[in-house]
Amino acid sequence: MSKGSVYFAHALWDNEVLIKIGFSESPRWRIGQLSSKTRPVHLICHVPGSMAHENALHQLFDTSRVHGEWFRPSRKMYRLMTECLSLGVLPAAVEEFGKAHAAMIEAKRADKAAERTAAEYFNDCYETRRFWDSGPFLMGKSRPSPSDTDWIDQMISSYAKEAA
Repeated sequence: MSKGSVYFAHALWDNEVLIKIGFSESPRWRIGQLSSKTRPVHLICHVPGSMAHENALHQLFDTSRVHGEWFRPSRKMYRLMTECLSLGVLPAAVEEFGKAHAAMIEAKRADKAAERTAAEYFNDCYETRRFWDSGPFLMGKSRPSPSDTDWIDQMISSYAKEAA
């Protein structure tokens, strides 16, 4: 997890105060980047955290999201910002949620990678005719079409005959 700070900032958008939840290695610099003469952005607080914590907070406050990383303030959000201001760190529950969220994202990445590997393996087996040229897969027929499911029943019955 990349380390830096999770920050909370506010700005006026279309006569509505919105809260930005972001991550930066330099929050004050980032606020300067976000600010403009017509729309100044003000830093509320920042605490040590990671992009995983930022993403977890985005998920936690998703129902209050207006656009991108900007949210309508809620009591829950005010409570979190107050605790961050008084503690100087993210509350333990948010810290754990961030770690769990990061683990979930990594598990999804690993799952997608495994799925791609399996798909490549099976595509390679089909395209190179591996397994189709002999044995119960061919069953005296030409190579089956990937959209034809009849060969699956034939393969299963072939295995059942061999096992008997």
